[in-house]
Amino acid sequence: MREEMEQIRLEKQGAVQRAVANANDEIAQLKESILAMRREVEQLHQDRRQKVQKVLVESGDEITQLKAQIVALREEAEAVKFRHAEEVQSLKIAARDEVKQLQDMIMRMREDVEGRNGR
Repeated sequence: MREEMEQIRLEKQGAVQRAVANANDEIAQLKESILAMRREVEQLHQDRRQKVQKVLVESGDEITQLKAQIVALREEAEAVKFRHAEEVQSLKIAARDEVKQLQDMIMRMREDVEGRNGR
């Protein structure tokens, strides 16, 4: 009976050791899975950070280009405005000169007519 008890005790001890070994193997596998998942999550975070950084750089470049276009368009608009103002001024001067010439012509014609009538 003692031998039987010893045998049962040894079997139980073996079963416990197998269960502990199985549990340790499962724990090790779970730790490896967790580590792999952490690496994957870190890689995903890194990928997203890189994508965000790329988008920020591209957006910054686009903003810089748009600002440069705005400046160029403003300068062009100012130049057009200035040219237009010069053209208007030139037209006003030409119109005044033409009015003056016409007034002078009218005066000479009057003087001519009056000179002929007065003779």
